[in-house]
Amino acid sequence: MPPPGGRNFFDAKMRAYEASRDGKPKMHVGLLIRMILYYNGDMKFLMLGFLGLFILQTVSFQLLHYSLRFLIDDLIPLHDIHYLLLFALTWALFFALHAVTAINAANCKARMLSSFIAKLRGEIIKKLQVLSMKFFDHEGTGSISAKILMDMDRMRAFFDWVLSALLNSIVSIIFVIPLLYSIDPLLSLVTVLYVPLIPIVQQFFMKKLLKNAYELRSSSARLSAKLVDFISGIKHIRIFASESHHSGQIISEVEKVRDMDVKFSMSIRTLGMAIQFLSDFMPVLIWVIGGIMIAKHHSIQMGALVAYVALVRMFYGNIQQLFSSFEQIISASPSVAAINEVLGNDDVEHSSGRCRCFIIDGSIVMEHVSFSYPSRADTLQLNDVSVSIRNGERVALVGESGSGKSTFVNALMGLYPAKSGSILFGGLDISKLHLPKLRSQMALMTQETFLFNTTLLENIQFANTEASFEDVRDACRKAQILEFIESLPEKFETTAGERGVQLSGGQRQRIGLARIFLRKPKIVILDEPSSALDVITEDKLFETLYANLSDITLIVIAHRLSTIKDVDRVLVFKDGSIVEEGSFKDLQERPDGIFSDMVKSHKFLIREREEEVY
Repeated sequence: MPPPGGRNFFDAKMRAYEASRDGKPKMHVGLLIRMILYYNGDMKFLMLGFLGLFILQTVSFQLLHYSLRFLIDDLIPLHDIHYLLLFALTWALFFALHAVTAINAANCKARMLSSFIAKLRGEIIKKLQVLSMKFFDHEGTGSISAKILMDMDRMRAFFDWVLSALLNSIVSIIFVIPLLYSIDPLLSLVTVLYVPLIPIVQQFFMKKLLKNAYELRSSSARLSAKLVDFISGIKHIRIFASESHHSGQIISEVEKVRDMDVKFSMSIRTLGMAIQFLSDFMPVLIWVIGGIMIAKHHSIQMGALVAYVALVRMFYGNIQQLFSSFEQIISASPSVAAINEVLGNDDVEHSSGRCRCFIIDGSIVMEHVSFSYPSRADTLQLNDVSVSIRNGERVALVGESGSGKSTFVNALMGLYPAKSGSILFGGLDISKLHLPKLRSQMALMTQETFLFNTTLLENIQFANTEASFEDVRDACRKAQILEFIESLPEKFETTAGERGVQLSGGQRQRIGLARIFLRKPKIVILDEPSSALDVITEDKLFETLYANLSDITLIVIAHRLSTIKDVDRVLVFKDGSIVEEGSFKDLQERPDGIFSDMVKSHKFLIREREEEVY
């Protein structure tokens, strides 16, 4: 059954209960256990089978120790070898039963462990797909990678411990206490009264251990982020000859992680040794008390005392394992808090999951839209913008850097919610639309086309996963990249490399254009589409673009006059507002106009005989 509060058990009450509202590190034991029970909810029979096998395995092992009293007190005094052989055969059967149940329990545990981690990772991936861009802007790639990889490994270690050490300790303790009491009630009372010493000692270390665990996790996350930045930016690091500087930063973080790891390990080992001392001392105490009982009162037999000591060793071994294994809970607590930052995050895309049955026609209307980024909420990047774009119209966005062009596009794509106003697609308000469905009818090509580290075929089909191979070839032909791809030894099966490193900038942009042709959208947005192309190729691409996308709405952000000379309308941005709009010719001829001044002052790349620079 799903947990209270519906499928998403990371509800507000749970988060409020588990959160460290005072800023202090804490153990998320309840949330950890609830995670495990929830994500294995569809494996109830397997869990019950595992629990049954585990109990049988544990009880059979305890009965072997308990039977020592009969061997010493009853069988050996008989001097009958037949009874001793029968006892040995019984032990062999118990050992066989223990081995069989242990193997089957281990198989069940492996299946549950793999299922738990796979489901938890799947939930994180699903949640990442709907979280707002604010989350990604704040977290960064390294931090998110650490949550999926490093924190998942710690969760796996914790779950493994729950299904082995913790469960073994709890089951053993529950079943061994009645056996101890049946041998001698007085000794069992002494045994139980001794137990509270262990948590008292453990409590002295807990605050420091939690602090060290959170510091270690933070240091590891910072190191992960530094490594991601270092690897991603290795080309620029070499260009600026800053290898030693960045290497020094990473080495510094590595040393911090090392120091925190040593500090944490020392604290854990100290606690472990203290608990081990208390556990090892108890059997000695039982020998002394039991010896006195035999010598003075003969109230217990030697065989019973031997069996009792064997069970006490098992009992305190499990007590020691239970308390000293708090290392796993302490290590997992920062990780479960980090994972909960993703799964319990309510900051999802503002219109994700609403109206899904709609088809836009390519018309766009902005009505008094004001917009600011979450990181700069007090600064308006769009200020009361109103504009109407007809279906099939070609519109260029121009303006100096920071004038609001890219922000205009971000608002259209729904990457961030508008602060005020409304955006309509075919008369439908974006706030009521399912964003993935809306974006499936749009296409955006940025200055740097992102390619995945997979084949060129998969990179192009990324725009339309249902497209056939012939559709892909046709799209590549239109984008003038087919000849290049088929000249490669592995053709479409060629790996693009991480971020498309195997291709030139122009080739990556052609791949981006092929994606657009394959997608067949209603609205196309081009952000500097020809920035990495030569003049001749640019002309050919736009001829092909206009010929194949004649019935779609086209929005172009550009700094080249040649890119925008054939558009229907130009929107001029300044300080987050549209200050001029009109045809290319009208704006160019407008006296003292901003667009006219931009042309005259060479704030465009102007092509005469050859391309000039700014």
